[in-house]
Amino acid sequence: PSSNQYIHSLGAYNLDELTKAWGVFAQDSYRIRPTLTLNYGLRWDFTWADRDLTNLYHSATPTNIFGPSGVGNLFNPGSLNGTMNPQLVQNSQPYNNWFVAPQPAFGIAWNPRGGDGALGRLLGGDKTVIRAGFSFRTFTEPQQYVWNEASDYGSFYYQGFFLNAVKGANQAGAFQPGSLFLGSPLPAYGFKPQSFQKVESESDFTFLGGNVPGVNGIDPNLKQPYTESWNLGIQRQLGENRALEVRYIGNRTLRQWVAIDTNEVNIFENGFLAQFKAAQNNLNINNASGNASFQGSFANHGLPGQQPLPIFNAAFAGEPAGADGSAADFTNGGFTGFVSTGQAGLFASTLAGAPYICNMVGSAALTPCQTNLGITTAGAGYPINFFQANPYAQGAGFATTELVAEGYSNYNGLQVDFRQRQWHGLQFDANYTWSHTLGISSPNNWQGQSNIFTLRNMRLSYGPTLFDIRHAININGSYDLPFGRGKQFLNDSNAVLDRVVGGWTIGTILGYQAGAPFLLEGGNNTFNANLNNDGYGDGG
Repeated sequence: PSSNQYIHSLGAYNLDELTKAWGVFAQDSYRIRPTLTLNYGLRWDFTWADRDLTNLYHSATPTNIFGPSGVGNLFNPGSLNGTMNPQLVQNSQPYNNWFVAPQPAFGIAWNPRGGDGALGRLLGGDKTVIRAGFSFRTFTEPQQYVWNEASDYGSFYYQGFFLNAVKGANQAGAFQPGSLFLGSPLPAYGFKPQSFQKVESESDFTFLGGNVPGVNGIDPNLKQPYTESWNLGIQRQLGENRALEVRYIGNRTLRQWVAIDTNEVNIFENGFLAQFKAAQNNLNINNASGNASFQGSFANHGLPGQQPLPIFNAAFAGEPAGADGSAADFTNGGFTGFVSTGQAGLFASTLAGAPYICNMVGSAALTPCQTNLGITTAGAGYPINFFQANPYAQGAGFATTELVAEGYSNYNGLQVDFRQRQWHGLQFDANYTWSHTLGISSPNNWQGQSNIFTLRNMRLSYGPTLFDIRHAININGSYDLPFGRGKQFLNDSNAVLDRVVGGWTIGTILGYQAGAPFLLEGGNNTFNANLNNDGYGDGG
């Protein structure tokens, strides 16, 4: 980095990050009366944002994540309120520190007596305790979340390699289609960026594939997640050695970090879904026409009931004709598969890439079409954000994501616990828990992935979490066998026999729990192309 050059040899680079925190807390206990005790406290944390001390992390601000559309301007084709030159910028601290974090907690323990009547007999005199509590606690998500987004998956630690077939190619990293043969020496390949830069335009990487940076970043006003917890329980002593306790425990967590795909493909507002349905209709009519050349084509051949497909015509412009006389992609096996299986989202995501989006919008409107791929076309006048908010993030590394604090979850559980203290050699504990965990959140792993189906309604992703265990039973106990001196049997045994049969204890531990939920999906991306749950999505 000091020489602004990359090392083209094997090796490793040590990261140098710093995060720090300190806190103060106070707690006290006050016995209001002999049967009622109050516990209370306050904690205050001061947490600094994770910082890259080497000043090498690159990421995108919200303005550069949303690109031409403008921050938060999703699914609005033709509305271009943002920057036409989105950039990746060196930023060693992409979000703010958290210094205002008061966290109260309190609890009570009450030993009701109930008097001499029926209530007193039910409570067992002084043998019942009621406990309740509430706490508010902030926490910090795993550092993997920060690395993913703050460093753009470490993109600028590496130099992207590319070698693409480009018509009219005359630059490193490109060659004339058909000019290479098996055994030919490789032409000069390209690197992006050429040298380490503090600021790099996203358009330098558009359409160049997975070996160049994606567009990822963090909301600079990212909030610290917190959990509110509460509990209520009643414990009743039964006899001298047994107790039964029933507890309700609940919590809710807000501001959980999730990486949202801001380049979710659009099939509604731009009219694509309507034309996709028309393509399905055209395919069915062509297949039933009896004309062999029309079989497997979703083009409009003017047959009764067929409809025009201007979006597809624009996307396929300039192609050679296929067997049916229309552009070859109307009979492309992959595309007809999309149409026949209803994969509108995946089809739209494909057309959002080159060369299709270039044919639709024109190389003058979306300059990487020409500068990176050598495609020169007037286009059909469609807006550059026809499918996605930021077309400059298309086909460049990982998906386009922004780390935001919009996840949430909750837990509710009922616990029943029966305890038996030592009694004639027997002691055990048996407990049962019914619980339910729901949320919109990242899975419980270190990777910082998110399972958000669509930004149109994040509530659609609300459901059982991957660690939602509905039922759990645990039993453990031990029994001292009644043999040997001081026991019920063989009490008068001699020393040798006592060593053989005396002092034995048997024990058991039993556990049962219901299985964890799993996501069941059909595999057809009918709505959008971000349902593969690989942690990166397919948005850009």
